[in-house]
Amino acid sequence: MPFVIDQSPSYKWKVEVNVNKDGSVHTEIFTAHFKNVSQSRFREMIKMIDDKQIDEVDVTKEVLVGWDDMEAADGSQVPFNKNTLNQLLEVRGFATAVGMTFIQSNEEIYKKKLIEAAEYWASGSVVIDETDKDNAVLGIVVDKQEKPKDEFFVYAENWETVDMFLKVQSQWHIGFNGVIGLHYACVLEVIRMYKVDDPIALFENIQIMEAAALQKMNKESK
Repeated sequence: MPFVIDQSPSYKWKVEVNVNKDGSVHTEIFTAHFKNVSQSRFREMIKMIDDKQIDEVDVTKEVLVGWDDMEAADGSQVPFNKNTLNQLLEVRGFATAVGMTFIQSNEEIYKKKLIEAAEYWASGSVVIDETDKDNAVLGIVVDKQEKPKDEFFVYAENWETVDMFLKVQSQWHIGFNGVIGLHYACVLEVIRMYKVDDPIALFENIQIMEAAALQKMNKESK
């Protein structure tokens, strides 16, 4: 059964902002609409933050493309536009909360979906999809969409990893007690052959899929 790239332009994620009110700190929560940036752009942003080329305000301006549950003092909904965004960027802690949440959301989402993709592959296209349960725990709000049962949707940012994993899917070490792991020499040779931009990150992501697939395969073989 095929893997299909999911190229949704944005996703929703809960953001908690600590603000000062009446001399004490209160936590305000709203739902951010984050732009789905490419994996290369995400890594570039992280490096630019580390190098102090951009800050949380720059990140927020680039990735925050909308919001829900943003209320004014009178209880009315605050519309998302350039003026209201600039006003909120002046609120201490807002940009920091948005920027950090964006980074954390990307790391959590992509790792989780890589694990599910590996489970899907290891089980012959049947995967226990706990996305709704995870979304509830993590505070993610997503639109319900009907998806074909014989297809597994992969985030565009994860596609390079899934595609490379499929290229080396026959390179397993087999022991007396089952599958041991991927033949790393072969995996690294294939990665070098395709001249990917970030071979270290790709290899580490393949290891995430490898661990999930191993757990699934060895569990089912018992």
